[in-house]
Amino acid sequence: MYRNVQALRKIFRALGIVAFFTLGCWLIVDAAVRGPGEYQLWVATLLLIGALGLIATWFWSPFG
Repeated sequence: MYRNVQALRKIFRALGIVAFFTLGCWLIVDAAVRGPGEYQLWVATLLLIGALGLIATWFWSPFG
């Protein structure tokens, strides 16, 4: 049972990384093409930092 939970966590973490990077890059490209929206670059930056955080915690968990 515990292995299934670990596998699901890794799958969802990988999907989260892909989704955060995809959305962040899409927002940056959209801002470059059409001009940035009011909070668009901030949201893109937070998404990319979130993806980097998920990558950093892939091998190391601060919770043990």
